[in-house]
Amino acid sequence: MIVRCTCFFYAFLVISGLLLLPGCQSAYGPDTDAIIRINQQMCTQFRQEQVLELTAHFADSVNVIIPGSPMWQGKPVLQAYWSRYLNPIHLSIQHIRFFAVEDILEGNTDLPPSLLALLPNMEPLQNRTPPVLYQWSDWNLQYEAEDGVIRSESHPTLLQWTDDADSGWRITWMAQL
Repeated sequence: MIVRCTCFFYAFLVISGLLLLPGCQSAYGPDTDAIIRINQQMCTQFRQEQVLELTAHFADSVNVIIPGSPMWQGKPVLQAYWSRYLNPIHLSIQHIRFFAVEDILEGNTDLPPSLLALLPNMEPLQNRTPPVLYQWSDWNLQYEAEDGVIRSESHPTLLQWTDDADSGWRITWMAQL
């Protein structure tokens, strides 16, 4: 009797969406595991100096906000930025949390105010197809600079991911502090 009740209980949870099984989509609907895998690929591509492969995860019309620089637009500018790391040593992307557009619009985030202030107008992104997700993460880079000195950088980062049916998840907007 207990086994049958347990099976019915789990079936209810799965059907109602309250229980997510491995390989299922997250509470936001999109497959956030795919984004985490892309984060891992980007770290490997940075270390192996694969700039074209690294920037392939960005949309052609990507907008990027980096401290001390005007906003950049487009993949060619981004490729030039990543090419400046002549001797990359390490990149880690420490995922903190995903947010849906509605979370941010309703104030249901714990994002630092300094990152929230950089966000573009998100009203047009509500209920958008393909879906849009925001990823808050910390990026830590280590590389040998032109002067031969090993440098380290750490940046709280907010990424806007769009799931394109043809090319999968792509970064369409990026801001670092």
